[in-house]
Amino acid sequence: PSTAARPASFPYDAFRPAPAVLDTGDASLTY
Repeated sequence: PSTAARPASFPYDAFRPAPAVLDTGDASLTY
């Protein structure tokens, strides 16, 4: 799921200071 959320997190990359760290927890909230 982390890989699939990669492109989706792209636009959010600017909003998130640490997308790599939040990607794990944020991915659950994004989906």
